[in-house]
Amino acid sequence: KDLEMDSSQKQFKFECKKAINTPVNSLSGINSSHILDKYNRLYTLLRGQNVIVGDKQINASNHPQGIPFCTDLLAKKFVLQGDVMVSSNPESAFCYATVIVSLWNDFPTFGKLVLAYFYKFC
Repeated sequence: KDLEMDSSQKQFKFECKKAINTPVNSLSGINSSHILDKYNRLYTLLRGQNVIVGDKQINASNHPQGIPFCTDLLAKKFVLQGDVMVSSNPESAFCYATVIVSLWNDFPTFGKLVLAYFYKFC
C-alpha cells in the first residue's frame, strides 16, 4: 500500500515530517558546526538510521517506503523553505546551498528531486 495514502501510517508520516522540518526550519548560518549538525541529522535520516527528534527515536527505514518518502519530502521542503527564507534573508542561501549540495552528493535521487521541485515551483 502506498505510504502517502495509508491512513494507518499517519503517526509514522508525522514523525518523518517532524524529523525533516525541525532541522530545515532551524537551519541558519550561525557557524559551520550548526550547519554540520543539521546536515548530519538529515543524512542520518536518509541513511535509514535512528534520529532523535524531541523525545522520540525515528527511523525512516521502519516502513519499506519510508526513505523514499523522506527523500521526496526533504527535497520539497528545501525548495519551498529556501524560497521563503532566501527572499527575506539572502545570506541564508549559502547555508541552504551547502546542505543541499552535500546531501545531493550523498543521495543522487535527492538531488534529482530538488531539481524537479525547482522546476516545478520556481
